[in-house]
Formats: sequence, C-alpha cells, structure tokens
Amino acid sequence: MDNAYSSIFHGSYDGLVLCDQSGVLLNLNEGYRRITGTSVQDVREALGRPMEELVQEGVVSPSVTLEVLRRRQAVTLLQRIKTGRIVLATGNPLYDEIGRIKYVVTNVRSNSWPASLESGAVSRPDGAMECIWSAGQGLPVLVASSPAMGKVLELARRVAASSLPVIICGESGTGKDVLARFIHACSLVADGPFVPVNCAAVQENLLEAELFGYEPGAFTGASKRGKAGLVEVAHGGTLFLDEIAEIPVRMQAKLLRFLQDGEFYRVGGSRPRHVQVRLICATNQNLSELINKGLFRSDLYYRLAGVTLNLPALRERREDIWLLAGHFIRQVGLKYGREKAFDPQVRPLLETYAWPGNVRELQNTVERVYVLAAGEIIGPDDVQELLDVLPPPADWTGPTAGDVVGDFKKLQEQFEKELFQKAMRQYGSIRGTARALGLAPATVIRKLRKYKI
Repeated sequence: MDNAYSSIFHGSYDGLVLCDQSGVLLNLNEGYRRITGTSVQDVREALGRPMEELVQEGVVSPSVTLEVLRRRQAVTLLQRIKTGRIVLATGNPLYDEIGRIKYVVTNVRSNSWPASLESGAVSRPDGAMECIWSAGQGLPVLVASSPAMGKVLELARRVAASSLPVIICGESGTGKDVLARFIHACSLVADGPFVPVNCAAVQENLLEAELFGYEPGAFTGASKRGKAGLVEVAHGGTLFLDEIAEIPVRMQAKLLRFLQDGEFYRVGGSRPRHVQVRLICATNQNLSELINKGLFRSDLYYRLAGVTLNLPALRERREDIWLLAGHFIRQVGLKYGREKAFDPQVRPLLETYAWPGNVRELQNTVERVYVLAAGEIIGPDDVQELLDVLPPPADWTGPTAGDVVGDFKKLQEQFEKELFQKAMRQYGSIRGTARALGLAPATVIRKLRKYKI
C-alpha cells in the first residue's frame, strides 16, 4: 500500500478492513478499532489470519469478506463483534486486470441500536450464531439469539448453497416468508427474481393459469395475448410456494410433473416450455397427516422435501422475544420519525405472554403500543393494557424443564379456542379477526372449523 492510499486508509473516520483473495486479514485502521472496541493486542493477533478462523473463534460473525468471495459481489450485513458490539459492514471486491478478485475492502460503521436493545442484542458469549444477520441491502434482517433459531439459520445457510428444494414448516406468523427470502439471498440464484405465490389466496380454478400461464383464448376472459405464469417469471431465480398444503390434488399432479421433467405447458398450449428455478415451499400444516388422509400426494412431498426446515414457534424461543421487540420498536421509530424505547420492566410481560400469532403478532403489538403510548419510554402499563385484550390463561407461567407436552398442547388449544371466540365476538367477521390477529383469512377459517366456533 503506497503512501497516498495508506494515508486515506488509516485516516478514514469509518472503519476499514482489507483482506486478500483468500480471505486473509491484511490490515485494518484505527476507525475500525474505535467503532468495534477492539484492543491493540486483539488486532495484532488477528492480522495475517484467515477470516474462517476468526469466525470460528467468534472474533466476528458473520464474515462479510467470505460472503463477498463466495458471491463475487458487494455485500452488506450486520456483524456481531467479539467485544459485544453490532456494526454495519459493507464489503466490496477489487479485481485485477483479468477479472479475478484481488482484495476485499470492507467499510464498517457503527449501528445505533436503541438502549433497550443493546443489552439483549448480544446475549451469547460462545459466538455460536450471530444475533442479527442481513443477506443484503433492502432485505429483511433475521433477528435471533436462541439456540433453536441458531440451528435453523445455520442449516438454512448451508442449504442455500445447493439446488435442493426446501420445505419450511411452522405455525402462522413464525416468519416462513422471511426465511425463504434469506435462503434466496444466500443462494447461487440470488441475482435472479424471488417470486412468492400464496397458494391459499388463489382460486382453485385459476391456480394452474397463475402458475403456468395460458395461451391466447385459452378460456373465457383470457387475455388475447396470453400470459406468462409465475413459474416463467421466476426463471433464473426462486419460486416460493407459500401455503403449499392448499394446492388441490389435481394441481399437485401437474406440479409434480413439472418438478420431475423441468417442463410445463401453458393452459391451452401444446408446446412444452422449460425453466430453471429454485423451489422453496412453506406450510403451517402437518403434511404427513394430509398424506394419510389422501389430501396431499406422497410422491410430491418426497420431491419437494429435499430439506425440511422447522421454524419454532415464538413461545419455543423466548430468548428472542426481547431482542425482536427491540428490533421492531426501532423499525417503527424510523417509520414514524420518533424514537421510543421499552422500559426493562416490560421484558417479563413480553416473555411470559403466549404469542399465539408468533412473530407477526409481536410485530403488530409493538407498533400498536408505540402509537398508543404517550411517552418516549414504553412502560409495563402501556404493554399490559394491550396484552389484556388477548390475555393468556390464568395459570400460564411460561415453559419450564418439567413441562409435559400433552398438558402444554391442551393448554395451548384451550387458549387458542378462547382467543378466536373473543376475537370473533369483538371484530364480528373472519376478515376483521384475521386483520386484528395478523393472520391469513384461510388460517382463521381453519381454526374456526377446528374448534367448531
């Protein structure tokens, strides 16, 4: 590094990190030390070492340098530093004269989390999994510090590098769509489109045309020019089929044929078409039970289930509730242009509530309490007032090591039934109840049938 570049590098107020084409740490500046709180001794021990080793030791997680080298493009993500700080890092590849990556330069800036989040953001000293990770600019971040979610995210990152189809299973509101976007953003087709399809929201007689498109005049009301289906739109990228269990059996056969042969026909067409897509599916239902009832084809299931990711319910990862609440209150503050924070006394209220609507319900609750709270510090009374609208059972104390699964399930179903009864009385319609609980109307209908409400 010549004198001019050295002066710019070390004189920058932002943190700068320089690595070579193998991911070896070559240099970092004083700005990086100041922003991350890294000691001079730690810097000396890190220089000249591969980023893989530093990640394994929990010095930094994840490594933006390794992501740049893997994806061969600029990457922005949130990093957790060994010192406990979370920073915003943007890595950029520098190429030589024949187009090979020669260096990766990373710009590091402080990420100004509100005080309420700061204490909970880095709660795991073992460095096993980063708390907050973003696959790129403009994408939703995944927020987690629990071992349960750590395992899911780590598996998702490994699966993303393959072409295997993925099924994401989890209750409504657990964030299946966010995880699907995460996998896409980490995949080999990240530069291609991400095309979501809610299978429950499309009428059965229109689903085939929606997925595979149609030729001119294929049916009454069809466009005279025909239309490409969402499968074609997703060419070179990811097709995300949400609520996959809602696809009628007749359509399941056509989807299976497409997955087996890689070709399909538009409705009313006679010419086979070929596309390349990464397929991710999601469901909140037990597909094995549906197979036993003849409602879902077993051959389609085995074709789809290259890898199955089970997203835990929010009550099963209570370590994440406070962290998520802090993340959401920060997002809402940016949306409304006024920063608010939770009083620490709010934490036990949030962590002992049942959250039947999972992360989606927590997010909606945080925004409501932000709007309704008068002061900049949101206290227990502000939150309790909202949670009282949908109170947990009187004997709910949160899970313990001695919980019995059967008892817990009965308690959960009892609470769920009371919840939907009260919501229907209060809001008077399926659509109103779905909007209030942050659920899909199809989910509300299933629950009403299940509990004979």
